[in-house]
Amino acid sequence: MTDEMGKDQAIPRRNVGIFAHVDAGKTTTTEHLLYHSGRIRALGSVDSGTAQTDSMDVERERGISVRSATTTFTWKETSINLVDTPGHVDFLSEVERSLRVMDGAILIVSAVEGVQSQTEMIWHALQSLQIPTLLYVNKMDRVGADADRVLRDIEKQLTGMAVPIYAPLGVEDTFRGAENVLIEGAPGAPGFDLAAAVEKLSELDEQLLTSYIEGVPIPARDVKATLQRYARQGKAFPLLVGASSKGLGIEELMEAILDYLPGPSGGAEQPLSAVVFKVERDKTMGRMAYVRLYEGAIRNRDTVLNATRGVEEKVTQIRKIDGRRAEDIGYVAAGDIAAICGLTQVRIGDVLGRPDAVPPAPRLAVPLLTVQVHAESDAQYPALVAALQELTDEDPLLDLQWLQEERELHVKVMGAIQLEILTSLLASRFGLQARFDQPSVIYKETPSQPGEGFIAYTMPKPCWAILRFRIEPGAPGSGLVYSSQVRADQLLAQYQSEVERRVPEALQQGLLG
Repeated sequence: MTDEMGKDQAIPRRNVGIFAHVDAGKTTTTEHLLYHSGRIRALGSVDSGTAQTDSMDVERERGISVRSATTTFTWKETSINLVDTPGHVDFLSEVERSLRVMDGAILIVSAVEGVQSQTEMIWHALQSLQIPTLLYVNKMDRVGADADRVLRDIEKQLTGMAVPIYAPLGVEDTFRGAENVLIEGAPGAPGFDLAAAVEKLSELDEQLLTSYIEGVPIPARDVKATLQRYARQGKAFPLLVGASSKGLGIEELMEAILDYLPGPSGGAEQPLSAVVFKVERDKTMGRMAYVRLYEGAIRNRDTVLNATRGVEEKVTQIRKIDGRRAEDIGYVAAGDIAAICGLTQVRIGDVLGRPDAVPPAPRLAVPLLTVQVHAESDAQYPALVAALQELTDEDPLLDLQWLQEERELHVKVMGAIQLEILTSLLASRFGLQARFDQPSVIYKETPSQPGEGFIAYTMPKPCWAILRFRIEPGAPGSGLVYSSQVRADQLLAQYQSEVERRVPEALQQGLLG
């Protein structure tokens, strides 16, 4: 067991997320990465519903990714954890959670559509978290593909430090692959050649700048070494071209993952520090928490502290999830990703062990709509509530609410496609025919002027209280700021702490709903 663990720790790793706007080819690219690495023997297809990472019925039926999917493959003795994320804006929360656990990213841009609004949103999130990123221009074989135009788009809307490391060979129906420009004597093409790489990297590297100005020839290997250094720091971004549906550019992309994206840091001997980024329910094992470890290790039957919930729970099984397959591995260490069984109280975003090694969570997805849900009959309401609660565990932004006064059941959504998927999930997974009303826009409220509020608790002894609150508008963007002016001899400190904990909950909904 110990030898296996030591060997496992010695394997170089990469944790990589694939991100893009809808229909840019993320799942197809993932499928070809798995095939070319030898992880799968036959290629699946998004359109036919056989893609390895589209495991949900609704994903196979509709040909879109709804949930992020984790898979693993090995390339040149490096183990690569790959997370394929949805491209549609309605499922941005899945992208948001995946960003937090990545050491590197592949951002796919379609050679036909170019940079889209979703591309920009993901790019800014990657930049705010300083995640090293490869830019991959896909669909070079399609009618209307134009690598030069896409490069100009990227330079204008994303970054001026996109450094092409491959030049396209042909375009549209003549596209036959990519040529490495970071080798001596490679001709390349204007903007996609060694000179372009040197020119861009000179802006970051003083030594390279001096040689460039003085006209000293710079060896291609030195240019590549410089790019590797700055790419792993998230300051320069290697750009590749390909046509994933034909397998063109895939091996080059795998090489770039090893060459330009960093491996995870952290040691297995350190105290545990990990984060839960996804929760699923397994038919036999119950709740499964997908966990990224930053420090320490977890073994079967370990008791781990959920620092967010303040509870300790026992691990019953550790699984490596690979698309639709799962393998019991018994041990997971710093830098790796696995599904943990036995943590019954865990929620998405919970920190296991120490919180100090876990990076902050990005905030991309903000639900804009709220919608009322109706069961087919009154008798089905308990089952509907249980089903929606399970789906809320998997996507906390659904924020299932029972409005007591109106006796209404509400969820929050990003858009109409998410509602269609929810309806389909409730039918296929839970056998429930739910009906959703027309969505209404969520409005946020803030006080327009200072005012007072109070709440009275007048039950018979042992205690009663009337609490008064002064409520006034804060500075824009300041959020909720709370302070108590009551002395501890008037209201015990533990009661004051409870009031402070409950105030944000009470203010989740304003006077106007």
